[in-house]
Amino acid sequence: MMQGRRQYRVTFQTHNKVQDAHGNYDFKSGSSWSDEIVAYPCSFQTVRGGEVLRGRQVQPETTHVLHGEYHGGKNVTTDMRCIIDDIVYNVVSVFDPEGRRRQMRIELKRNI
Repeated sequence: MMQGRRQYRVTFQTHNKVQDAHGNYDFKSGSSWSDEIVAYPCSFQTVRGGEVLRGRQVQPETTHVLHGEYHGGKNVTTDMRCIIDDIVYNVVSVFDPEGRRRQMRIELKRNI
């Protein structure tokens, strides 16, 4: 476990599912997203797709990994997005790597 290394405070947002005049969801507009989890303390690491990290295979589309406490991040889902230093990342996967409800591993892909 990586304790004491939670130097980032990130925000997770959910989409409001509001449709435009044509019935399409607007995922680009910031007003269609609302803050769900604010100031989640975590560590932030850049990885390459396919890179093995601590014995686990990283998904190919993963560009960054967050490690944080379980109880602060247990409500994070792959339908959310993450904001770190005004940069938007999509959540690729969320899981408890040890299965002990102490730590969350959240894999992200930078939204371009």
